[in-house]
Amino acid sequence: MALPAGTLVQPHAGEALRAMHSLRLLTLLLPELKPIDSLVVRDFYHRFTVDEHSILAIESLHRLNQSKSEWDKRYAELLGELEDPELLYLALLLPRHGKGSARRQSRGGEPGNRRPLPGPPGR
Repeated sequence: MALPAGTLVQPHAGEALRAMHSLRLLTLLLPELKPIDSLVVRDFYHRFTVDEHSILAIESLHRLNQSKSEWDKRYAELLGELEDPELLYLALLLPRHGKGSARRQSRGGEPGNRRPLPGPPGR
């Protein structure tokens, strides 16, 4: 099974995903989500369950067009240039390597281990 085509690119995708999750439909439609269903990562750096974090990331992409930030506007332009933006939304929804497995999650995502990304071109 799979999500109905176009679901993730709709403006209220986050609400739809939460409704499907609460009805236990999300893991029926996408069995790949079972390992992260309500998964709590217990450390200082995680505020949300892994599945909720994925939904929040999708909502963040949808808010790019309404942002007044120049950075966000640029990212909204790039998102608009994608041939199939639903693939990006799906990549955010599906569990990343190691999430939900018995192995300890990589600590590379913690703030102390982050390297800054280069600034915009021309600066």
